[in-house]
Amino acid sequence: MKSYQYKHAAVAGTFDHLHAGHKAILRFAFSLAKIVTVGIASEKLLSQKNLERQIESFSKRQQTLIGFLQSLKVLPRTEIIQINDIYGNAVNDKTLQAIVVTRETRQNAILINQKRQKTGLAPLTIVICPFLKDQSKKILRSTRIRQGLTDRDGTVYGQLFQSKGYILPNHLRESLRQPLGEVIKSQEKDFSKASKKAVAKIRQKNPPMVIAVGDIVALSLFELKCPPDLAIVDLINRREKISQESAVILIRNSKKRYINKPGTIFLPAAKSIQKSIQQFLATKKQQRIVIKGEEDLLGLPSILFAPLGAIVIYGQMGMGVVMVEVTEEVKKKVVVLLNKFLKQERRSRSKFTHIVKYGNIKYNS
Repeated sequence: MKSYQYKHAAVAGTFDHLHAGHKAILRFAFSLAKIVTVGIASEKLLSQKNLERQIESFSKRQQTLIGFLQSLKVLPRTEIIQINDIYGNAVNDKTLQAIVVTRETRQNAILINQKRQKTGLAPLTIVICPFLKDQSKKILRSTRIRQGLTDRDGTVYGQLFQSKGYILPNHLRESLRQPLGEVIKSQEKDFSKASKKAVAKIRQKNPPMVIAVGDIVALSLFELKCPPDLAIVDLINRREKISQESAVILIRNSKKRYINKPGTIFLPAAKSIQKSIQQFLATKKQQRIVIKGEEDLLGLPSILFAPLGAIVIYGQMGMGVVMVEVTEEVKKKVVVLLNKFLKQERRSRSKFTHIVKYGNIKYNS
């Protein structure tokens, strides 16, 4: 029979989108103690967290946690509780001997010990578990998963774009005609009814971010008083320039202008999408990206880099408006698709280097 350093230890956390870092600290706790009390933060305790509406419900987090503990075959050694503050039952449980924390939560353990000592209980041994880091050497956190930066295993989506860009192979074109989200059908040249339905759905879902890829879809959202938080446009519709009035609406004061040739996803354009998404999440200011070339494939990096729960909306010829609700599963599909693209070696910068005049509007090209 295995002997343990402690009879009873405690560990706590959000356990939102249970990831490799959570699993590491749980394994560590069960390697130290025979019985482990696992405290799951209540929804009330998490109400001020970043993108808190994308945090999984308490029951979902508890269910996922139980499944993981069952896979470790330690569930019989577990006591699961809900905690509404940093203390939980750690301040008055006489059987507890140790508490497992990270460097960031060590101060909470110190406060717990101070309360225990005031009531005559022995202080807990504070055991620090090292952080698990993601591909970019940053701490793997649920927040970064909700922000769309990384997956649960620490794969950083931005790391996929290390080459100059991706080139769409001919054999993949048919696959990309399959929509990644809900199709709202429309007439051949009239997106107005489909756009109204899309806006109604957007308002109902109240997503953390709306990204429009394509001029007509973006303009429709502006006209319906549901402006996208990020609009990616090329000022072209069916190979013809859009009107001067429409161009003014779409460009506004944007200085983000990049080349993206048809059938490609260029690195600078993809990185600009990622940066614009994070800028919006930080500032809540609408973002614009103007493309010279074609923006059709830029829906893929938009989905990849968007926060969970975001809506990416684009038009699809012969179908109508496509609404993609960003989930971990959809991101996985995009990763699979991108891995089938041809990679272009990095040689030169693709940012516009001279001035192109559109009507009375000038922009770098």
